[in-house]
Amino acid sequence: MTTFQPLGDKVLIDPVGGTGKEETDSGLIVHKDWDPQIMGTVLAVGDGLKCKKCGTRTHIPVKAGDQVLFSYEAGEYRVIEEGTEHLIMPVSQILAVIGEGE
Repeated sequence: MTTFQPLGDKVLIDPVGGTGKEETDSGLIVHKDWDPQIMGTVLAVGDGLKCKKCGTRTHIPVKAGDQVLFSYEAGEYRVIEEGTEHLIMPVSQILAVIGEGE
């Protein structure tokens, strides 16, 4: 399990690796339609931004385990944990939930 706990509206994501292209045995480079760099698994979520007037927190619409699609430029910070790179981004950079975790 991760040791990073995002704060506020931030989400920690394990991006799916890859370059979005693959090379055949003959050396031909084939670009994939679905770039794996813009997909990932939510590892942890913050507790939402706190309203200064009423004290309630905003709802975070994703949860740990969700498979998500995010913008190509997403990820304010890149952190490395146990040799694996993770992204920390605001929830607003997540475009869609692809599938829900278990």
